[in-house]
Amino acid sequence: MNNELEHNNSDNNEISIIDIIAVLFRRRWLILIIAIVCMILGGVLAIARYKVKYTASSSILLQQPRNVTVMKGSYVIPKKSIVPGTYKVVLGSGQLLSNVVMADYSYSLNGKVINNNLINYYNIKTQSDKNNVYAVSNIVKDSIKTSYNKKTFVLTISYTTTSPQLSAAIVNNIVKQLNLYYQKNFNSSARENLGFLKNSLDSAQKELNQSRIKLGRFVKKNKQLSNIDENSKSSSTTSFYESKLELNKLEDDAKVKKELFSNISEKYQMMKLELLAQASTITVLEQANSLIKPSPCSYKKYAAIGFILGLIVGIGYVIMINCITIFNLERTQIEEVSSGVKSDLNKLLRLIGFRRKK
Repeated sequence: MNNELEHNNSDNNEISIIDIIAVLFRRRWLILIIAIVCMILGGVLAIARYKVKYTASSSILLQQPRNVTVMKGSYVIPKKSIVPGTYKVVLGSGQLLSNVVMADYSYSLNGKVINNNLINYYNIKTQSDKNNVYAVSNIVKDSIKTSYNKKTFVLTISYTTTSPQLSAAIVNNIVKQLNLYYQKNFNSSARENLGFLKNSLDSAQKELNQSRIKLGRFVKKNKQLSNIDENSKSSSTTSFYESKLELNKLEDDAKVKKELFSNISEKYQMMKLELLAQASTITVLEQANSLIKPSPCSYKKYAAIGFILGLIVGIGYVIMINCITIFNLERTQIEEVSSGVKSDLNKLLRLIGFRRKK
């Protein structure tokens, strides 16, 4: 080892980068052995801690236009556009997570059929039910994995548990809660407008019926108006012309009420179709199912991590041993110099003492 530690820079007693690289190269087999040992330990640890887990996924489309035919024309009613990134906030909201946690799931685990919520699955027990829901909600939030394609607007939601049925049920429930959230926020204004139009339509229908009833009664009461020809109009009385004017007035009023009713009715049908088009603000492209394979053991990843850590430890160990050896060598040199100085000093003192005796 001493041959390895000869100083190229003996003037300033400093170790250069070249010295370190040279030492590492000479001790490369020691570093490699340490790395391999750490790699094996990492793989063994991963296998020892491995639990069978199942990951279920569901792919959904966040926006899509639809063509709808309404009354006399063709209209395009696009779905409300979901702003990219809002799904992350929604998936992390307390209300959605609470609904997912408190829902009952039926699944098989260790050969037993279980029907319960996620609080029992994760076996969380605190002082209150509220704290239980909060604790499990945080676990669910961290366990939800998403992948969003900005070009195709496709969002993939994944969840992992020890039961394939439970993983699929949780993912499908998350998609359901996500859809309900967007429905509530996107369709609330449309429902309000639909309610207003429904009230206006009922009012217009009522006024139209009343106008038709008045017109029918007036015509029935004044049948002679339709039987009088043009030649006999000159001998008609003043009341005849008044009745004729009243008839025209009632007919015009009925016509206006009918047009108003038709316009409101068209708008009402249009709004109903818009709500129908937005009945599902997200489209499920692939629903999660329980026919999934268990997640493979990640021993390769842990082995790779162990190998890298082993390299770091091996390099650090070689450098540390190098520094300790250099320190001991310098200490030995200092001790040799110190002992030489002491020996010369003793000789000098003896010489001085000998002369004094004479």
